[in-house]
Formats: sequence, structure tokens, C-alpha cells
Amino acid sequence: MENKPVICIGAALVDEIFTGKATIEPGTSNPSTLFRSAGGVARNIASHLSRLGHPLELISHIGNDASGDWLFKQCTDAGIKMNLVVRTEQPTGCFTAINHSNGQLFVGASISYLETELTTTYLESISTSLREARLLVLDCNLSVECIQWILQFAQQNKIPCIIEPVSVPKSQKLKQADLSFTLMISPNESELCAIAETADLKSAIDKVHGRGLKHLWMRSGDKGSTIYSPTGNLHLDAPNTSLQDTTGSGDAALAGWIHGWLIGAKPEDCLRLGHALAGIAISVKGAELEKLDRDLLIEAYKNF
Repeated sequence: MENKPVICIGAALVDEIFTGKATIEPGTSNPSTLFRSAGGVARNIASHLSRLGHPLELISHIGNDASGDWLFKQCTDAGIKMNLVVRTEQPTGCFTAINHSNGQLFVGASISYLETELTTTYLESISTSLREARLLVLDCNLSVECIQWILQFAQQNKIPCIIEPVSVPKSQKLKQADLSFTLMISPNESELCAIAETADLKSAIDKVHGRGLKHLWMRSGDKGSTIYSPTGNLHLDAPNTSLQDTTGSGDAALAGWIHGWLIGAKPEDCLRLGHALAGIAISVKGAELEKLDRDLLIEAYKNF
């Protein structure tokens, strides 16, 4: 079981992070610094888990361009297997963040061709590889059709599945999703309400659990996070660490939880590992944690 790969399915992007030298003012030019790194939700999670010693494969789209070549190498350098990645003449996706001087996101924008270039026909063609997965992790950058196909495939083949909603607009792709073999989804409150189509938080939690979901991990920023499960709830305050950049912190948190789950940690320890890895992520610029290993994560975990 331990040798089976985790397969992450979703976005692989080039991140461009502009950080204002002062508080960002809308409607005018803001002097800033620029930092470039590998990004994309599924790719970020894959990179973190690979650096923590787990076998990882990525299914995504990367363009046949200079940015794609650079991103592909960043992924292979992190130990991610890339033989299932689709490469076409459509450009490599990009995420641009504009941060306040304190590292908090002011606004972000992204472009990706994942929805059109990664199809259910392609997923069907690699189904033999997918059946070898220990865990499927997907993000809502995928098309609705691909999300539905993966969830059905996971149920049929009894493979646990985790979903990262990404954003409020993209989380709405899960409105009608069958979550009966889904291990976890990890929305914030706004994303959760969009998925459940209700503004009432308790009703939203009940509705999503009613679809057969095992764990609902709701993120609340600096207020910490809570995991709602049929057997009880777990809450943990946000990590107390210096803030450099929030880009990819949610992806890091999910990767930390998955790492705990993969090594058989207790539920409360999985949550602490998630917060610990998020704390590492927000203390550096960009989403690529090149120095990450298990020793670094254990040191951060001890803070909890």
C-alpha cells in the first residue's frame, strides 16, 4: 500500500507574486517587488507530498512553451512523476497575485487551459494508471465533467478521494457532486455555502455531510480551522508565525493533513501537521517549499 502513488489531478501554473512596497492602493500604479515560482493547487500539493517522501504522480496540462519547460523541470526536481501530464500548444497557465506589503493577498488572477485540454476521454485512456492510486487528490480547476468522472471512478474502484474547492466560483462545480466515497473536502466558509447553496453555515455543513462525505475541513484564515466529522469535530487555532506570503498556504495545509493520513497519524495530529505545514508556507515567498522535508515539518509540528 505504501508504494502506491498519490495521484494529484488539477492545475499546474507559473505563479507571479507582486508584493507592494506599501499598502496596495486600487486604481493606481503600486511600486512592488516580483517573485516567480511554480504553482497550481494540485501541483503544489504534489510537490509538498513528494518532498515529504511519498510517491507522487501529477495529471495536469502544461503548454509546449518556455514557461512549460521551466515548470516541468520544477516539478521533476521536486520528485513528481510527470508521465501523465498533457502537453499541448495551448500556453502554460499562470497565476498572478498582488499582495499588500505585509504579504496578505489583495487580488489574484489566473488563466489556465486545463478545462479544455484535460478531458474525460484522456482520463479514460489512463484509467489503468489511476487504479494504482493509493489516494486521488483533485482540485476544482478541472471541468465539471472531469470532476464527476473522477468521483465516479473513485467510487467504482474504492479509492479514497480528496477535493480542494480552490475558490467560490470554482467550488460551485461541486453543487451536484456525489460525495459518497470522498474522504475530505477543504473549503472556506464562502466556498462551503456555495457548494451547499445556502447562506446558513450549519445547514451547509449538514447538507454536505448528507451526501456521504467523511470529513469536512473548513478553513477560517487567522481564526484557524475546524474539521467536521460524523464522529466529532476538531478545531485548531491558526499557526503563530511571521507572514511573508499567503500564496499556497491552503494547499500546504491540505498536504500536511494528507501526509498525516498517509502515515497513519491520529486525527488531531493530522490537523496539527496541516497547520504546521501552512505555517511554513506563509513564512516564505511563493508556494514552492524547496527546503521542505520531514525533519522541518516535525520541528514546525512541535509548536502545536
